[in-house]
Amino acid sequence: MADGGHLYSHVTGRVIVEGEFQGLIEADFKIENDLGKYIEQGNEYATDHVHGVRKVSGKITKAWGLNSGYLWEWFDQKLQKDIEFLPTSAAATKSYTCSGCALKSLGSNIKAGGADALIIEADFEGLTFSSTDSHTIPP
Repeated sequence: MADGGHLYSHVTGRVIVEGEFQGLIEADFKIENDLGKYIEQGNEYATDHVHGVRKVSGKITKAWGLNSGYLWEWFDQKLQKDIEFLPTSAAATKSYTCSGCALKSLGSNIKAGGADALIIEADFEGLTFSSTDSHTIPP
């Protein structure tokens, strides 16, 4: 998509560092809970779930306005950055933020002769997640 936005989720991420816009990315993210099982002594079946640490993770797949040096520094210096995701729809007002994101890996998917955005693959993990979405379901 020429204007950014993931092909399936239509979400463009903006890299925000200390409140300052750094560039656009195309990425997917997910939030998970570590889950364990509560088992009482003498019972072979779990009776409940035990909720543990929440995880924020995802993959950056393209970047606009970011050069490879910026991404390398993010990875090499073990920096933590906030990624704010905004739907590309003009009517969209909700945002989703993965905070404290560090890059776990950095790779490329560059195609010879391509005129697309910098094609990179960077897995990230974040510390927290927030949203301006109220998480309510319409009637």
